[in-house]
Amino acid sequence: MGSERMACVETYEEVKAFFAPLDPAPVGTAEYGAQRIETYRAFIAWEEANAALVAELRAEAEAAAGE
Repeated sequence: MGSERMACVETYEEVKAFFAPLDPAPVGTAEYGAQRIETYRAFIAWEEANAALVAELRAEAEAAAGE
């Protein structure tokens, strides 16, 4: 189960990187914090705009995990 969790974390990090700025501000700065919030908001907006796809992907992942 640990390896599955790590694979999930890696995938999540890859998805976050897709929505993150190409040239992020230095870690620990206020600008970096603002960029992380905007990255999260962009991801949430994508999820909302693609709700059917997200539901399908989630169902497939849960089925594959045996949930």
